[in-house]
Amino acid sequence: EEEKRQQEVAEAETRRKAAEETEKQRLAEEKWQHEEAESEKNRKEVEQAEKQRLEQETRQQEEAAAEMQRKAAEEAEKHHMEEADKRRKEAETTEAQFLKKSKPEEAEAEKKRKEAEAKEKQCLEEEKRQQEEAVAESKRQEAEEVEKQRLEEEKRQQEEAEAEKRFQEAEEMEKQRLEEENRQQEEAVAETKLEDAEEAEKQLMEEEKRQGEEAEAEKKRQETEETEKLRLEKETRQQEEAVEERQRQEAEKAEKQRLEKKKQQHEEAEVEKKRQEAEEMEKQRLEEERHEQEGAETKRQEVEEAEKQRTEEERRQQEEAEAEKKRQEAEEMEKQRLEEKRQQEEAEAETKRQEAREAEKKSMEQETLQQEEAAEKERKEAEKVEKQPLEEEKLQQEVVEQKSIDVVAPQASPPKGYVLVGGYQIREEQLPTGCKGTTDIDSLITQVQARCSGFLDIGTQNALRFLLGCNLDVDECVRRAEGVAKWRKGQSMDELRAQLKAGLSACRSGAPSMSLPHQAEVSKLAILNPCALIAANGYPVSIWHVGSANSSAASSVKDDVLRAWSRGTFEYVDIWLSEQSELEGRLAGHIQVFNLSGISFWQISNSALIEKLKLVFSAGEHYLEAVTHIYVINSSSLFTVAWKLVKGFLSPRTAGKIHVDSGISKNLLAALDPASAKQLRSLVEHPRQDAPVLWPGAAGPIAIGGGSGVAAVKYS
Repeated sequence: EEEKRQQEVAEAETRRKAAEETEKQRLAEEKWQHEEAESEKNRKEVEQAEKQRLEQETRQQEEAAAEMQRKAAEEAEKHHMEEADKRRKEAETTEAQFLKKSKPEEAEAEKKRKEAEAKEKQCLEEEKRQQEEAVAESKRQEAEEVEKQRLEEEKRQQEEAEAEKRFQEAEEMEKQRLEEENRQQEEAVAETKLEDAEEAEKQLMEEEKRQGEEAEAEKKRQETEETEKLRLEKETRQQEEAVEERQRQEAEKAEKQRLEKKKQQHEEAEVEKKRQEAEEMEKQRLEEERHEQEGAETKRQEVEEAEKQRTEEERRQQEEAEAEKKRQEAEEMEKQRLEEKRQQEEAEAETKRQEAREAEKKSMEQETLQQEEAAEKERKEAEKVEKQPLEEEKLQQEVVEQKSIDVVAPQASPPKGYVLVGGYQIREEQLPTGCKGTTDIDSLITQVQARCSGFLDIGTQNALRFLLGCNLDVDECVRRAEGVAKWRKGQSMDELRAQLKAGLSACRSGAPSMSLPHQAEVSKLAILNPCALIAANGYPVSIWHVGSANSSAASSVKDDVLRAWSRGTFEYVDIWLSEQSELEGRLAGHIQVFNLSGISFWQISNSALIEKLKLVFSAGEHYLEAVTHIYVINSSSLFTVAWKLVKGFLSPRTAGKIHVDSGISKNLLAALDPASAKQLRSLVEHPRQDAPVLWPGAAGPIAIGGGSGVAAVKYS
């Protein structure tokens, strides 16, 4: 048992290291993917910002062009009005001169003048109306364009706000996920390094201090270089702006001189010159705005870089504080665990001392008894040698008679997939590998019964289970039977079996429920539901919620209580299986469901908790070939991978009993009756400590049989 325990510890350590290596690789892969995603996201943000900037510049250029067109139209209209006024004045001058030369024709001239004035006035009004309509149409188009731009700007701002919101949510989710992964990784690393925590922590603190000083020096150097670089860029930009300002002033001065020289030219040339000046000024204004935007963009980038550095520094300080806090918590937990272990070791040492004193006392008493028993044993062995041929003949006759009693009606042949052995139907996959016939097994059953008759009253059913569990090795069967007989006698299992049968009879007579010993105390350690469901074929189904194991309660639940619960539970299951097998003529089996939902790495690595759970299932090793299927549900991906590796080292007969699934196995649901299948989902999602313990027939009538000649039976 010590070698087996050491081997299990070594295997657990190997699995833990493999799990840590896998987790480390996964975290590295996720970190790389996160960095790639962050880089891609930054690139898209830069592209989006550049696109928005270009759209903004294009929109500003279009607005400037529209403004220039409007000003040019106003200037042309003004020029047109001045020309019309000039023509009117010339017409009035010509008319006055004409009136001086020809007074007789004054009335006719006055009439023509008035007609010309009316016509001119009408023409001016028409031109003015057309101009107003053109201006109104231009303003309407400008208003529509402004409204369209405003709507587009609002839509773009709304989209940017939504995108920013989604980006912030994604950042928050990613941050939470990374924090959770960092926390899990730090917990795993802290757990791994608990054995040499003090020395490693001292070295780590010195190394962190040195690295912190180097990082601080490197950071100051980088900040100095960055500050110097920014200062040089700022001076260069100021010099460029000063040169541009001087050039602009010189250009304005030269333009002013050129305008004074050409002031006397024609008004059309003046309009053209003003238009060119307006274009030049607009171009200079756009250039200045571009420079201002570039300066603002540079400042914004500088502010963002400073904010990013500040955020990175705060995050690093927060991570260091969290790491220090977790290290302190790990040290405190380790101290508490060591103290509990020390107290437990002291209690165990005291128990062992008491047991040693008690054993010494018993050994002295037994020495006297052994001497007397030795003489009696020699006498009995002599008598046994003389009577053995007669007893074997009598036993074979009893076996034949028992087979005729067990079978209600003779079977023509067992159902498909079953074979008949020792009067019981068993599944073909239950037979050991290489077993080709059943006749030899019947004779082996007789041999086992004969060799065990001196120390254990073993029936055909139990002899068959022992043979199947020991791969038809008779010597191994006898050795295991001796161990079981000694264990049952030392633990008073016959008395316990009588008590459980009495409780079962009370349930069948109308008692509200079946109770197992120490169920409430064991529920403090973990939620366990023995015989909580019934399969479609009447087999008992138990659910072990391993993920609910409470490590803090491991020291409060006594080992004797766990052993007593284990004996009572597996003895009750054996009563169920024995009765159902006798009634059906088919070897019944126990279905166990291990629910791994909620299991953590801390639970797996807690050796005290593991030892307690071993005691919970310790009695199961004394009931051979009692388990027909084991379903491991809600398993993690790591457990599934580990099972695929371990499965290759098991025999097909053993591996065929175990089914691993990340959810609830469809085979399990198919094996249960409808009511139990529905109840299974409820118990898995919400484990209960008070789930009732069922008994054979609690779910109602059960159809028994399956082959020709087997009668249908139901429990009373």
